Amino acid sequence: MSPPDRAPDSWSARLAERLASFGYALGPVRRALPVRGPLIGSGSVRAQVRGMGGHWHEVWIDLPVFTPQQWRRAEESLAPDLAEGRLPSTPAALDAAFARTGLSLLPATARDLTLECSCPDRSTPCAHLTAVLLAVADEFDADPFTLLALRGRDRDRLLTHSPAPAPPSPAPAAEL
Repeated sequence: MSPPDRAPDSWSARLAERLASFGYALGPVRRALPVRGPLIGSGSVRAQVRGMGGHWHEVWIDLPVFTPQQWRRAEESLAPDLAEGRLPSTPAALDAAFARTGLSLLPATARDLTLECSCPDRSTPCAHLTAVLLAVADEFDADPFTLLALRGRDRDRLLTHSPAPAPPSPAPAAEL
């Protein structure tokens, strides 16, 4: 179920649902923790979170990047939208484009994620990781290209190097 402050088809709602399927609950109370960052790059997220005691904790989240072959398939699936300089208009449509190639933008299993925090709490995710996961979800909602960058393709590379869409099939010639 999507969090109450999220649109049902938002990236943040999709991420919360996926993480819940792994047994990771993202509670609204975690929004009270200040987050520096997140810095989202190819395969990783880094941030600092201020804990209740005032200490800043380092948080790392890693997600595998797609291989060049996987990106080639995804770019072919996305070609009609990328040719217009955009992504599919909804998270469901973007997910479907990747699913057609056998890929998932969000982690498919808990093993796809590496979650680390410098705090002494050993629960996964701790409050600091949860705060960063929520901040990352907000970034995905604000700019879906951020999610693709996390998987290994930034906006410029994706738009510059994507294949051109296949030309439409010619209409059959009329018989005389």
